[in-house]
Amino acid sequence: MKGYGWKVEICLGCSLITLLLIRTALQANRIFRNEYTDEWLDTTTRQRRGRGRPKKRYSPRAPAVDADNDDDQRATRMKQKRDNILRTLIAPNGDLYNTTAETRALIDHINDYTQCTHRAIPPLRGRATKAASRTAAEQARWNPETACSFDPGEHAAKFDHLYTCNIGETQIVIPKAPSFVIIGAQKGGTTSMFDYLMDHPNVRPTMNWFLSGQLRHEVHFFDFEWRPLETYNEFENESDFFCLAAKSYVETNFDVNSLLKADLHGKTMLSFDKTPRYILRPNIAKKMKMTVPWMTRLIAVLRDPVKRAFSEFNMDTQRMLSVMETPQEFDKSVREELMHLQENGLVRRLYDFSGDNIPEEIVPPKLSPAQEEAIFTKVEPQRPRYIKRGMYAVQLISWAREYSIPDNLLVLNSDDFHFGGEKETFHKVLRHVGLPYHDKQDFDVVHKRSYSFDMLNSTKELLEKFYEPYNARLAGILGQEWEGVWRYVKPADVTK
Repeated sequence: MKGYGWKVEICLGCSLITLLLIRTALQANRIFRNEYTDEWLDTTTRQRRGRGRPKKRYSPRAPAVDADNDDDQRATRMKQKRDNILRTLIAPNGDLYNTTAETRALIDHINDYTQCTHRAIPPLRGRATKAASRTAAEQARWNPETACSFDPGEHAAKFDHLYTCNIGETQIVIPKAPSFVIIGAQKGGTTSMFDYLMDHPNVRPTMNWFLSGQLRHEVHFFDFEWRPLETYNEFENESDFFCLAAKSYVETNFDVNSLLKADLHGKTMLSFDKTPRYILRPNIAKKMKMTVPWMTRLIAVLRDPVKRAFSEFNMDTQRMLSVMETPQEFDKSVREELMHLQENGLVRRLYDFSGDNIPEEIVPPKLSPAQEEAIFTKVEPQRPRYIKRGMYAVQLISWAREYSIPDNLLVLNSDDFHFGGEKETFHKVLRHVGLPYHDKQDFDVVHKRSYSFDMLNSTKELLEKFYEPYNARLAGILGQEWEGVWRYVKPADVTK
């Protein structure tokens, strides 16, 4: 028997791994059946909250916000959110909607369709899915024989929110999701807005939120997931590609089960995509309009770009070992980025940003919108990138071409969610996206971080001078109410 010991150990190990995989698949599968038990989601949240990032060497700092306590409170609120949604969908006797055999057959079809879409969800950004064994090409390439299909047939009239398109000879039917998109800006308060909207009883979260244990809110379809679709698919007709993009976007990122069932029974249930990186990519606006033509409501939340830049730097100090927690390090990063922008033509070369130099004024170069967008697209991904992400006037040009402001694209000042304006701004958002009134009372800030140091006055002055002309341009795009909203210098000093 001695010679067989190692074989027994291998067999036992393989059996244990198989059992664990089966257990995970069965538990994750509960989400998509009518049980919707919360144990797996809550357990996953607790386990992943304690994982993974390397310990950061912290310098002495102000008393930190109790992040664990905040996470627990948010997890409790989100669990209540799931319960509240289910009460609107499940009849008192425990059977969905308590309706006719014909409708129950449609519900069974929706369940089968949901199971198929679940198996196709790629395992991105912390999502626990069943598609881990599939290659990127297999996940992205169009295959009509294996594609998930929802076909209400003669009962299509029972649904008010279906989108139909064609990929070659194959007709595609999907729910119209999302209903709206939050496109930015990063560090502008979009996670807080996500939480505020999630408290609404008629809002359904994304699959990222479910499959990551409530930790992942952002979708990133039009930036991270778009390239595989383009790489592995070639169509003669552009419309075929955008139909495939719509199908992939909807089925891998939204809860088609709840949305279709709510639509079938005339109940309002909206979903939304919150990916603040979208605003940074000028080409996304057109791609989004071509992919989801039914989606005509967008939101951008803009923060004072000086404060936004400092906030992102502080986030990096807490996440990245290579970023030192000192005001001098932030000043160094700002100057490096300005010089990098000079090298690429987005800042005039006549200005000296070395040492402690601060130009008397910083006038942007004369560029056409196309030239400016091309340079911005090239340099934005390159670090450091604290300054570029606050150049809102450059970012909004392409979005304003595709979506009318403010009819389609609602642009908010993040300050409006503070200082007593929270309720009014929240209800403004609800009206914009078509959600019914909701009496929300608490508007806690999510991801509120304490700072261990203040920005140097010289850094602040440098950033203010850089942003002043861009903020003036922003007011020209958004209207008079944005004039001087983040004014940094005295009006008498602005002579040029």
